[in-house]
Amino acid sequence: MKATAVLVVPCYNESDRFDATYWTQAAALDGLHIVFVDDGSGDATADVLTQFAADRSNVSVLVLERNVGKADAVRRGMAHAVATMESPVCGFVDADAAVDVADLAALVHAAAAGAERDTLDTVWAARVALAGHHIQRSTRRHMLGRVIAVAMSSGGQRLPFDTQCGCKFFVTSAEFVACLEQPFRTRWFVDVELLYRLRDAHGEAVRVLEVPLAQWRDIPGSRITGAEVFRIVAEVLRVRRLRPRSTGPIIADRVSAG
Repeated sequence: MKATAVLVVPCYNESDRFDATYWTQAAALDGLHIVFVDDGSGDATADVLTQFAADRSNVSVLVLERNVGKADAVRRGMAHAVATMESPVCGFVDADAAVDVADLAALVHAAAAGAERDTLDTVWAARVALAGHHIQRSTRRHMLGRVIAVAMSSGGQRLPFDTQCGCKFFVTSAEFVACLEQPFRTRWFVDVELLYRLRDAHGEAVRVLEVPLAQWRDIPGSRITGAEVFRIVAEVLRVRRLRPRSTGPIIADRVSAG
């Protein structure tokens, strides 16, 4: 099965929140194949996803028998995608429909162009409140995100501006495929851990392109508790210990989508 890009969507207990209109528009994007991963949901998520995919050749469902958490659901979904489909690009996005479909199309285009011209390794969405863009984020989440970014970038290493936006695409190189073989050691920072794995696998700086989103809105019902803040801090320290074994920068200074 060939596709310009494969998009993995981890889902857990989404039967009541599944936005069929949004995903119908996403599935209509040229060259995109969507793989929904039901992460051992306790509700009817698997049935909802299977029904949605039934009459769409570019939508498939991977059902996990037990809940493994978002990090491993993403890893397993991408490993399944690169093993069963011929696509130069593989990525993931949260199931909450926060990324506008037009932005999703722009990210796919940038990643596919970079893959074709061998000018980049990965494309990351960035929530930046530029003039003319409509980025609606809670102040608490934004400030926490900036603190996390600064903490992980300290020590002379530079990371992408928005490490926590839940939408990334990767060129499906042999190094990328190898990075999916082992479970992630983090829960909250899979993105950064995968970036570090790529840096070690390539032995040189990863070519990252950040694409500012034109629209974004925090989805109600998703909040970070006080206990989770402490767990996030602990994971930040763990991520810092996972920095690449190789010397040199983690991300390349200059990169082009082609």
